[in-house]
Amino acid sequence: MKALLKSYGLGLTSLFIGLTVVWIAVLIILPQVRMIDRAFTHTDRAGAAANLALEIDRLYTRVFEIDLDLDDLQVSPPEAEPATTPGVPSLVPSPALVPSPSAPAPALRSTAIMLIKACSI
Repeated sequence: MKALLKSYGLGLTSLFIGLTVVWIAVLIILPQVRMIDRAFTHTDRAGAAANLALEIDRLYTRVFEIDLDLDDLQVSPPEAEPATTPGVPSLVPSPALVPSPSAPAPALRSTAIMLIKACSI
């Protein structure tokens, strides 16, 4: 410390120390105190923006439910059945018995709808 005083003088050394103290107080201690204060203080944010966000979530859920309903209602075009000889059983299963790899099972759809409704409440 004596070397600092000897090199720069009392005025400049005081300025360095003062600026360092202000730097630490304003840029380190003050933000920490503010964060601690905000951590223990409740601010009510149930304004128009929060209600709008909830309404958007509800509408997205409704669009998803409508899409699922449309998928259930769509009828695929009838496929041509293979020609069979009367009285001879066919070795090819009917299309109604073969599950489609892209269509989810009906039980999964109802489960998905129940989960969406439970989350939107």
